[in-house]
Amino acid sequence: MSAERKAELINAAEELFNEKGFENTSVDDIIKRVGVAKGLFYYYFSSKEDLIDILTQRMLNEIESSVVAVLEMKNLSATDRFIGLLKSQKDVCLRSEIVIKYFSVSRNKSLHLELERLAHEILVPAFEEIIKQGIEEGTFDTKYPFETSHMLNMMIQSAMYNMRNDPRIEVIERTLEVVQYMTEKLLGMDAGTFQAYNTFIRTAYPDLDIILSKKKKM
Repeated sequence: MSAERKAELINAAEELFNEKGFENTSVDDIIKRVGVAKGLFYYYFSSKEDLIDILTQRMLNEIESSVVAVLEMKNLSATDRFIGLLKSQKDVCLRSEIVIKYFSVSRNKSLHLELERLAHEILVPAFEEIIKQGIEEGTFDTKYPFETSHMLNMMIQSAMYNMRNDPRIEVIERTLEVVQYMTEKLLGMDAGTFQAYNTFIRTAYPDLDIILSKKKKM
């Protein structure tokens, strides 16, 4: 029962952080959502900041699991696996947007080291495996799959961070164009052949196509 209560507090905190924001969520809000005494909260956590660390670790675990799941889909083409890999990261990050925001300023060195481990031991090797598959299939053309994997990973993370922190339509549209262009160049693909990648990022912004179409009509 104690483990269940702890999990309930963590889940309630995540819901409230997403609903109200981290600063506007108090410990009282969290215990009220669960229906427990404040003493129980402090039995498990020293502060609400502890919850951000826990939620961040959970997010990293979910990303790792989703990447492994995509890599097990050996029957898919390299392009489909590449898109699947990106989508799996996007889905987790969208659910954990408030966590990502505070993780960027977190002083928890162990979590930052865990993110580095995830990138170097999981994400980059995943990209490399898929790129090598694409080379064998004749879809991708690069002499440097390992280095390309590093560059793609850094570019994708930078693009998502850029769009979250500067959500102006012109910035998002420009970022989408640049990322698609650079991805095709890095993978040796013809211009426009990786439109699905552009579509993937647009799914993170459900109203983007509507907004862009209205803007073009103005």
